Amino acid sequence: WVYGANIGTTSVALIAAAGGNYIGRQVAWAHFFYKTLSVLIFYPFTNFFITLLQAYDTSPARMVANSHLFFNILSAVIFFPFINKAASIIEKMFPQNPSEVFGTEFVNMNNYQSSALAVSYANREIMRTADIVLSMIRDSLGMFEKSDPALIESIKDRDNKVDFLYREIKMFLLDHANRSSTAVHQNIMSMIMFLSDLERAADSIDINLTGLAIKKNALKLDFSVEGWKEIRDIHSQVVKVALTAINSYQTKELCEEAIRMKRELAKEEIQLRENHIMRLNRGLTTSINTSSIHLDLLSEYRRIASLLVNHAYNTSKLQKTE
Repeated sequence: WVYGANIGTTSVALIAAAGGNYIGRQVAWAHFFYKTLSVLIFYPFTNFFITLLQAYDTSPARMVANSHLFFNILSAVIFFPFINKAASIIEKMFPQNPSEVFGTEFVNMNNYQSSALAVSYANREIMRTADIVLSMIRDSLGMFEKSDPALIESIKDRDNKVDFLYREIKMFLLDHANRSSTAVHQNIMSMIMFLSDLERAADSIDINLTGLAIKKNALKLDFSVEGWKEIRDIHSQVVKVALTAINSYQTKELCEEAIRMKRELAKEEIQLRENHIMRLNRGLTTSINTSSIHLDLLSEYRRIASLLVNHAYNTSKLQKTE
């Protein structure tokens, strides 16, 4: 019964992994092989195993519990030395499919049926890039809540994706611009400018914000209660500005709203700097210890918001001249 239960539990993971990515398949099948091989190893020693369990307790409930405990502990001990080798075998058995490799979804050098269609493809890819940047902004605050290497690694991975999309989309647009009319060429230049701002915002998070977070966590510093609340508040505002700015890229009527929100954020950032200086004057130790990190963090969040709103200023100027 114990053997069957251990193998049976792997079926749920196998079913769930059937429609998942390659990592899910690797984990599910590794779990299956681990349990199955464990059963094959233990099976010849079943009688000895039962005798050993009866020496501790003969009640059915306790024997079942102990059998699961000993089975899994001994299995882990037996297979621990072979983890790296087993992982290598599983990766070869269930490799990453080419379709699962990150890349562009809408643009390639064959998308030249028409200028309008090519620009449409590129815009969809730009919005993909914007979604990744927005997720980086949202998750950036978590780096300052606690030391989380996995989150920092995730931020860096997303920045690499943004860099890749930036290069591919830019090459596609520049190549297409040479074949287009003057009006389309100007539109493409505006698209590249917004794309460039997205890439710079991602770099700011990947390089500057992660650097500040690593420094804070390495020194085991904590923001003051007031300071941390203010950082959370400005982060929330930056997320809202970023969302509005990204939406205004496609819905031009939102450009003025994005600009207004960015200006309010700039005023708020100045006020938060003054609040921080007041805490320094009060001699608040936590504020003194985190002063440089605190002020740099405010500056970076304001800069990120400004980068994402740049295109709205350009669009607003064009609308006023028309």
